[in-house]
Amino acid sequence: MRRAAAILFLIASFGAPGLTSAAEHQFRLKMPDAQSVAVVGEFNHWTARPMTKDRDGTWTVTISLPPGTHGYKFLVNGTDWILDPGNPLRKSARGVENSAISASDAAPAAPPIAETQLSRTSSLTPSPTRRRTSSQPTRTHPAAAAAALAMRPGEVVVVEVPLSPMRQTAARRDGNAPAVTAKLALGVPRNFDPAGSWPVLIINGTAAAASIEELGAYREAALHAGWVVLAAEGEAPPLHDTNSWRLAMIGGALDYLAQQWPGSTAWPMAAAGFGNGAKRSGDITAGLVRDGRKVIGMLLSGCEEDTASRAAQKNRASAAAFRQVPIFLSGGRNDPIARAEKQEAVFQSLKASEFRHVRLESFTGGHEIYPPHVREALRWFLSQH
Repeated sequence: MRRAAAILFLIASFGAPGLTSAAEHQFRLKMPDAQSVAVVGEFNHWTARPMTKDRDGTWTVTISLPPGTHGYKFLVNGTDWILDPGNPLRKSARGVENSAISASDAAPAAPPIAETQLSRTSSLTPSPTRRRTSSQPTRTHPAAAAAALAMRPGEVVVVEVPLSPMRQTAARRDGNAPAVTAKLALGVPRNFDPAGSWPVLIINGTAAAASIEELGAYREAALHAGWVVLAAEGEAPPLHDTNSWRLAMIGGALDYLAQQWPGSTAWPMAAAGFGNGAKRSGDITAGLVRDGRKVIGMLLSGCEEDTASRAAQKNRASAAAFRQVPIFLSGGRNDPIARAEKQEAVFQSLKASEFRHVRLESFTGGHEIYPPHVREALRWFLSQH
């Protein structure tokens, strides 16, 4: 499927017969190669609404929207989430960035006040439009100022950090362009003192350029539980979203922390991801264990595939230690992507691969990050440590 060729049109008409407090909106997405397209949004409780394909390859559906501002996305082929490429305005829902539409005037919703100096791409799909890390205070620092960085509990700071020659080599694998710096997003909890020992939650985004954005979905729970929260990505999205690239960015971020806070090399850490980010977390966590990091957990939300078992087979020297890492699976009972039977299959596959500590927990909802499970997973990881 060629995402770059996707053209989205959003047409709204008002005063339709029988409508009093709602407006009819016709959603259109031109994608001839797609096998299926659905629109998913706040207006239908994030349930996939199938669209119909016209002869020219344009998918359409008309939905009656209640007044207000609604976040929405398109779901292509049951796996790919697509933002409106012609609409730079966004709305955050459950910590995830979405396209926005207002039912009152059919114009895209006015954006919330942007966080300080943080302007990037979408949380679920690489895009040239603005990115935000949810509604937390944010500061951005260039690499030259990174050494003088002072953390304030509760905020997220974005820092440009250098990559070592080893990290640069790893980032260039598989045909990616050279990278000499990474972006690190970092938040610390109340009473943080780098002289102590603090658990670190590392966020893996659904795409390589989405990790910083998706940190917002975990920030509140992590900081409240006394965790440091961290996400890393490149200055620009990579040509190929590979595990080597992601590990190079995360490694560069951890190298920077070690320079700032030498004791951080011994801090316990866990990985968290949603959807494709959850699937990526298997390989990323295996890489961290292979590098000698003290990994105490994996939080996999909306996960439909067991990548951890495959990662254990590829990293045989560290597989025994990797299989000791507790894994918390979180899934919505009405998830149209990672359906309940897929969640159960992942759980059974992990158990069959001799992962020692695995939990599968469900909630009433769809394909989303569930904050109570984030809190419980972090508590459980520490209890197992």
